[in-house]
Amino acid sequence: MKRFFYFSWIVVFYSCQGKNNAEGFTIEGKISHASDQTIYLEENSYEAKTPVIVDSATVKNSSFTLQASPKGESLFSLRAGPATYPFALLINDNRKITIEADLSKEDPYLVQGSPASNELLSFRRKMKEEGMKMENAVNQYEHFSQPHISDSISADQKDILKKNSITQYQAAADEMKNFTVDLISKTNSAVVSLYVFGDLQRLFDQFGVKAFSRSESSTLVDKMTNKFPDHPAVLNLRKNTASSKATDFKLPDTSGRLLPLSSLLGKYVLVDFWASWCKPCREENPNVVAAFRKYHQKNFTILGVSLDQNKEQWLQAIRNDSLSWNHVSDLKYWDNEAAALYNVHSIPYNFLVDPGGNIVAENIRGADLFSTLEKFLK
Repeated sequence: MKRFFYFSWIVVFYSCQGKNNAEGFTIEGKISHASDQTIYLEENSYEAKTPVIVDSATVKNSSFTLQASPKGESLFSLRAGPATYPFALLINDNRKITIEADLSKEDPYLVQGSPASNELLSFRRKMKEEGMKMENAVNQYEHFSQPHISDSISADQKDILKKNSITQYQAAADEMKNFTVDLISKTNSAVVSLYVFGDLQRLFDQFGVKAFSRSESSTLVDKMTNKFPDHPAVLNLRKNTASSKATDFKLPDTSGRLLPLSSLLGKYVLVDFWASWCKPCREENPNVVAAFRKYHQKNFTILGVSLDQNKEQWLQAIRNDSLSWNHVSDLKYWDNEAAALYNVHSIPYNFLVDPGGNIVAENIRGADLFSTLEKFLK
């Protein structure tokens, strides 16, 4: 299991354009602690890739007015003066939107007249709240992992405290995911759906884990596509999350000979990332062994990709766990070439590749491993 990463809240934009909205919209703002500053209205469109300033106004008597006529519903940000990051995010789902802001506050604004903008605000608040819980859990876990912790705490107590940290971390992560999935199901805005889907995954990336498995992503994108069937950015997202070709790689096997993934195609191949030092991997290995024994005569095999550094420890774990399939490793730990290709940030992690070389499932473990293989290997 890879070490946790520290969390920092960074606003990242993901937006797009849809149906025509030639009438435009107006933002009327009241703002504190921004006297005589220029407020910039920036559109964060899928087409432009980077924010584009579409209007600006100087704050007078704590007030400002901004206007824009975008091609369709889009994500906008408000930025004050020379600030690098915006203080507010807005969606033009109404012709008139009002905003109250106080730049001296950490959570500085309120929106009226824009249900979609309030959904974004609710999402950002929730992510910040749960993100802080994740960060605290990370800090606690790493604190009790240090060798210099007082001897007054026994090893068993340290393990309990570390497990509690993992539980707290997972609870916050699950709350984030559930909130996001629920919002995607309820919102009437394609921009909200796309923003929260992408932003949650970027946030999880900071912890070195994936927010959604391939199957979970596919389910969510299908929901978006059903609600917004003609939206270009949604259609592009669906294309990118559909089954994709597995990238070939070639690593040394246990005897030192280079073994390419492509040499195993023609069968279903479970590309299984693990390591001898990874306790969750070793605990999952009996399930993988059972799956191999049940399905290996049904056009199925496994390629174990180890993130080990010590060859003898790697080989000993293969023997001890009875892993009777092909294994490869470049013994480069987290710099493993295949792990980098497949964006693997935590283990155990796996990909199921069909006989044609398409990735058809991801991160399937325990009972999910058997149900997925049963679906493909009837």
